[in-house]
Amino acid sequence: MRRENGCTKPQTGMRPRVPVPVLVGACLTLAVGTTVAEARGTWSKVSGAGPKRESAAMAYDSARGVTVLFGGVDQQGKYDSSTFEFDGVSWQKIDVPGPSGRQESAMAYDSSREVVVLFGGRRGDNRRGDTWEWNGISWSLRATGGPSPRGGHAMAYDSDRGVTVLFGGDGQPGNDTWEWDGVSWIRAAAGGVPGRVGPAMIYDAERAVTVLFGGARGMGFLGDTWLWDGAQWLPQVVEGPPARTQAGFAFDEVAGVALLYGGDDIYGEGESLRDMWQWDGAHWSEIVLSSDPGPRNEMGMVYDSQRQVTVLHSGLDEAGPPPFFFYKDTWEYDSTPVTSLVTCQNLTTAQTIQFSTTGSSWDCAAAGLKVSPGDLVQQAVRESRVD
Repeated sequence: MRRENGCTKPQTGMRPRVPVPVLVGACLTLAVGTTVAEARGTWSKVSGAGPKRESAAMAYDSARGVTVLFGGVDQQGKYDSSTFEFDGVSWQKIDVPGPSGRQESAMAYDSSREVVVLFGGRRGDNRRGDTWEWNGISWSLRATGGPSPRGGHAMAYDSDRGVTVLFGGDGQPGNDTWEWDGVSWIRAAAGGVPGRVGPAMIYDAERAVTVLFGGARGMGFLGDTWLWDGAQWLPQVVEGPPARTQAGFAFDEVAGVALLYGGDDIYGEGESLRDMWQWDGAHWSEIVLSSDPGPRNEMGMVYDSQRQVTVLHSGLDEAGPPPFFFYKDTWEYDSTPVTSLVTCQNLTTAQTIQFSTTGSSWDCAAAGLKVSPGDLVQQAVRESRVD
């Protein structure tokens, strides 16, 4: 294929054989009858000047409208004990005493008490079992008991029941579920879900369940989906993303779906993942993106409910320069509905039609373009946001 004036033109004798994703502002030449699906959101790089690290903990403080980041490890292997906040424009370091430097801790925002809850993490082989809370001004040590010391666990806040849910990690037994009510930890379940490290977990407020996906078990990776309803773990027999660990996961309150990005599917080698999926409570579907933050895992990802965007920060790419490439950039994903202005032209007959749609797919012939076998159809697409 060759490019002319920003549109893809067929060379003589060539015929497209497969559907092609539509890029924003692109022109595509397709075989008649091909249905084209497009991405339903946009990743935009908003900052390149944040803390550079992997395995940091991150949560969104909805009362104060800021993303909170703690700890992690930098490219030189230094364990960090810094606290940062992102207001949608820039990152600010908050110089206050708090938890010791560590990686692979987990955080969740308790919206009823307006505090960020942090548990555990590790510094080398030294695992932590302490619970801290951040109120926007200072850190407070709340407990030293409860779940066994661990790193690589997952936490999410159940806003319907008012508890922070913790699962998994590299502590013992590794398949236990705990809940923090602001005063003490209560062991809610043991078993039901195979133990794992680095799972992705969020709370789906629309369906009142905690969603768990993937993780690593031994030297293997998992691609299973589970729901916690406050009493038991329910397996979901569905096809979905390939198995992985250390992926980004956030619940988009506007779209009503959980968004999964990236992760790792090979220990210590290969390239980190850069695909994106959404969970609607019953099914997984892949989102085809025209741009993305690049391959990475062990990043932070949260949903900013005030600005209605998903925020992704830092992480590493295992295929980067030795030992790995560490990111310090911040990206945002906007799932606000898109209006697509589609222009279809039959290159054989020169007929042209134009229409607008907010759907995720369309077909020129079904929209009214007259076509015959052997005709070539060109589509030009322009997108705009729905206010």
